Amino acid sequence: MIRTARLLCLLFLVSAAPPLSGQAATPTIVVLTFENGGSYGLDSLDFVGLGRGIPAALTAELERNNGLRTIDRATAQQIVERDGLSRGGRVDATAATRVGKQLGAGYVVTGTFVDYYGRVRIDARLIDASSGTILEVVSTGQRARSELPQMVADIASQLMSGKRLPALPAGTPASAKISSEALVLFGRAVLAQDQGDKAAAVQFYQQALKLAPDFVAAKEGLRSAQSS
Repeated sequence: MIRTARLLCLLFLVSAAPPLSGQAATPTIVVLTFENGGSYGLDSLDFVGLGRGIPAALTAELERNNGLRTIDRATAQQIVERDGLSRGGRVDATAATRVGKQLGAGYVVTGTFVDYYGRVRIDARLIDASSGTILEVVSTGQRARSELPQMVADIASQLMSGKRLPALPAGTPASAKISSEALVLFGRAVLAQDQGDKAAAVQFYQQALKLAPDFVAAKEGLRSAQSS
């Protein structure tokens, strides 16, 4: 009940808050949980975690662009779960549109990842939240798992190509380099936090930060888990 009340409060604030100056021209985007397209080689919970860790890390990459406004992934996940919008881990364009409209997003990103014993592919779809139209599909192609963090960054770069979303402003500092192991641990932390297991979330965030001390999304996640 408390979780539902908080979600309703968040939705009210999103819908009721007056627009900021210039906000009408600022694209608003939310990234949903990515579907596991059939992965092997890691613990099953690692893959469940990556389904949430990849979009959380992607959201952090998009947040680097001051020409975009991102919406909290965890709030979107609560809507997906509350309304039963996921079918076997997949959120289709129609369901994505429902989430986007409830959160006031102009765009929704959905995606799929496949890890076949260390060979990974990520595909993402940019969806118009007002119509459900898939505007763009981007992909990393198949690469080594060790490149996973860079693959997430590459997906963000492709989405911010300037075709639909504004390009990343020149001079924006590069993201901190992290390892694939840190990203896997980050995913486990995000999963635990989504499930309300704050102690496990804190532990996994700390493990991720031990491997990647400059992992900004993990630092923010740790602060959130410790303060909630």
